[in-house]
Amino acid sequence: MASTQLELWSSYAPESAGQTLAKPRVNAPQAKTLTLQQAAARAHFYVEHARAARTRTAYAQDFRAFERWCCANGLSAFPASAETLVLYLSALVDSGKKLSTVKRARIAIGRVHAAACLPRPDHAEEVKELERGMGRVHGTKEEGAPPLLHAQLAQILKSMRAGARDDRDRVLLLIGFWGAFRSSELVELRIEDVTVEPTRLRILVRRSKEDQLGRGEFVNIDASPQAELCAVRRWLERVGQSSGPLLRQVVGRMVSETAMQPRAVSRVVRRLARGAALGPNYSSHSLRAGLATSAFAQGVSEQEIQRHGRWKDRRSLDRYIRPVAFASRPNIVAAFR
Repeated sequence: MASTQLELWSSYAPESAGQTLAKPRVNAPQAKTLTLQQAAARAHFYVEHARAARTRTAYAQDFRAFERWCCANGLSAFPASAETLVLYLSALVDSGKKLSTVKRARIAIGRVHAAACLPRPDHAEEVKELERGMGRVHGTKEEGAPPLLHAQLAQILKSMRAGARDDRDRVLLLIGFWGAFRSSELVELRIEDVTVEPTRLRILVRRSKEDQLGRGEFVNIDASPQAELCAVRRWLERVGQSSGPLLRQVVGRMVSETAMQPRAVSRVVRRLARGAALGPNYSSHSLRAGLATSAFAQGVSEQEIQRHGRWKDRRSLDRYIRPVAFASRPNIVAAFR
């Protein structure tokens, strides 16, 4: 029965590395033509899409891991008691999982129960107490990937060569950094979303983490000097198409028609950082954190950084502005002396 409930999270999730996370828009049928059975099917479809495909996939994976743990320990996963959930979450954090990972597992297990109209074990007071205790013991601050600063970006670009893969990766770095793009946003970009103007790039972000309803938003990247424009033009000429995914898989010298996957963005950033002798711990988050940190260090206001990077609130932005940015900012105490 539990596997049936997982359909809420796993339906329409990517089934192969060749698929993109973008789902075609489906026009709702006219209400007057719907039977009661059709209306129920459409309602189920819309409920399934209340959350992003990546979120549904992650929740499904989290619940399956919970099922396996319960099976190995002779406990019931569905329905699960609050006591079982407390034991599982405690085991997760003691095995080295981050508190954010533990929290996501708790939410996933609770939502699967809610989808079956069963009491949510994650709402029990003992589960809340456990989470507060884990936060006090282990702390809630989490170190993300190091920011790829502006000078380091230039260092990587100098180390790159000519060729299909490098042409694509150059666009990935430049757009990812200057647009403060998330990896999911980068791989969703289409050629028709990018307008190359004389002095800037104008990029349509159709959907994002903070825009799940797909209202869309434009990101402008002023190109001065025009390395960004030249890199994008060169890549578009190589692709030779006027539509389709912007950032595509490259096999040897062949450019595929298949979009990159979000995890591939981190692999590209990590590989290029290693090649420029920067270290192995960089990821796709390094581009977004790098822009925020570099801009703040140059005196750009947090309000402007938040607007450009499409951060939902200031607290979210604060996690991306790393301590290195404060070294070049005026010291507040020195202002009074």
